[in-house]
Amino acid sequence: MIEIIFPILGIILGAFGKSGVQKIIAIILNSLYFILFSSLALLNLWILTFGK
Repeated sequence: MIEIIFPILGIILGAFGKSGVQKIIAIILNSLYFILFSSLALLNLWILTFGK
């Protein structure tokens, strides 16, 4: 669950931060982290729920 919540908070905080290159980098990295690890977390949840 943490893998899903923290990147969302990072994207929101990055959106309200100072403008510039650092803001864009923060949003991109948080988005990549969210895409990669949320899919793994959902796969893990699927296996725990429907696995043997």
